[in-house]
Amino acid sequence: MVTAVVRVPASSANLGPGFDALGMALGLHAEVGLVDADPLPEGAHPADEQHPATVAFRRAGGEGQLWVRCSIPMGRGMGYSGAVRVAGLVAAHLQRHGASEGDATLAGARDEWLAIAGELEGHADNVAASIYGGVVATAAGRAVRVPLPIDPVVVLWVPSATTSTDASRAALGE
Repeated sequence: MVTAVVRVPASSANLGPGFDALGMALGLHAEVGLVDADPLPEGAHPADEQHPATVAFRRAGGEGQLWVRCSIPMGRGMGYSGAVRVAGLVAAHLQRHGASEGDATLAGARDEWLAIAGELEGHADNVAASIYGGVVATAAGRAVRVPLPIDPVVVLWVPSATTSTDASRAALGE
């Protein structure tokens, strides 16, 4: 059973010419855990059945109610939905398999998480960065980390307006 907090990084995607192909993990995080008899962590809230973390958690066989605590701004292009979906998948995996976060079974489950989260998101670039960390290239349902000769520092500007991925995509031409 999940007793630990699952912590997953935010992401930025569509880097340069890599539309729906390149993503990068960021230093902000989404956290999920199971609601139980203990009080929720400070800043956490229960996730309802429509929450992306809960949808992914159920899809992977998770049972019970999740709580979510997240520093990733929603609707601002930093992979909120992808990160919470991945966190829900990891939580279900830990619940079913009883593995700790450093366990080798987690590494073997990454391809399954990529498939499920990519399907739920509609594209895999953000979720791949949240799963694998670093800079990741995705294509044909696969992901690979891109080795970098530097350790980049990312400065984020958080816009005051929000938008959905679907609305942003609809504004693009064919």
